[in-house]
Amino acid sequence: MIIGTVSTARDLPCTIVMARSVKEHMPGTRIVVGVMEDTLPDDLWKCSYFDEVIQLNNVLRFPNLSKFWFQYDEQEAKNACKAPLMSYIYDKYVDEQSFVYLESNTKVFSPLTEIAAISQRHPIIIAGCQTNSDFMEWDWRMEAGKANVYSTSMLALSRHSEARRFLTWWAKISERHSGNEFSYMDLTPIYFDDVYTLRHPGYGIEHRNLVERWNIAQPSAGSYTVNGKPLRCIHFTPELASAAGWLDENKAQLYSQIYQRYALEVTNAAKSAATANPWSYGSFASGEPIAKAAKQAFRDNYYDNPAIENPFRLSNAFFHIEESPHHRPSSLPDYQPSPRKSARKKNRLKAGSRKTASSFKRRTSKSLVYAR
Repeated sequence: MIIGTVSTARDLPCTIVMARSVKEHMPGTRIVVGVMEDTLPDDLWKCSYFDEVIQLNNVLRFPNLSKFWFQYDEQEAKNACKAPLMSYIYDKYVDEQSFVYLESNTKVFSPLTEIAAISQRHPIIIAGCQTNSDFMEWDWRMEAGKANVYSTSMLALSRHSEARRFLTWWAKISERHSGNEFSYMDLTPIYFDDVYTLRHPGYGIEHRNLVERWNIAQPSAGSYTVNGKPLRCIHFTPELASAAGWLDENKAQLYSQIYQRYALEVTNAAKSAATANPWSYGSFASGEPIAKAAKQAFRDNYYDNPAIENPFRLSNAFFHIEESPHHRPSSLPDYQPSPRKSARKKNRLKAGSRKTASSFKRRTSKSLVYAR
């Protein structure tokens, strides 16, 4: 198995933690890191857990890379680079049969045995963000669809003609439409044959599906189960801590402990990594930060303009953007979980219960985080 991930310099501590967790639980797995920066300092990316580090500029096959990078913000660009990275891995490592993409801020807690077994029978494996119909209300269907049905933080492919066709299709989307990647990914089971939807509750845990993956337990030191199945991997974001704050006390405590241990690992990894520099493609050549509205305007109105060869030589004023851009916070989350609320609604799930409450009421402003 080969695991690929896209990373910026600022993501490097998270990437190190992800790769270390993979090597711990699956020692024979190779890790390939695609770096989304304009330079690749050797001393920065030397890590014993990485089997190969590539600068994505060397593998992207889009006609104008300046335009490609300029149109996207940092997260959109990460989405856009997944398919080219996985295509590169698929084409280079011809002796390998199983390929997995994991976000850099993911941690593996036990071997991905289900992925290895399923990939022998199915060329494409995708995971649903929510997989338990008991936890979906009818008035939530439209919002769930807007946020995406399938997760792009993890997917797996095997060496198969249908997987190769999928990668080609995905790469075409990435050049111009990665901002809508989630919507396109939801079409995968329609466009491609033999797509397997992974419903194992131990995979791809994140804040959006914590309401159905609340039943975490620790049968032994360092070993966890979720809904009675082994915990395989968690996609860590700052919202995860907030979502866990709504669970029953003992379940929330376990998730909080996992979160804090991960935070410490990332903090320690950051001590040896020079990650203070901003993303290479987040500023104009003059040093002026690029407003998100300027990126959107360029994508909508200027991308096909042949007179603009390098948009990084322009400014926000060119796009009539005068306000200061809103910067995405550092890719390293604030690892302090939100305070627990003292008041609990009486219809939340009780500890150990596998039944749903009569209804879920929204108790937070964060998208798709629901009370228990």
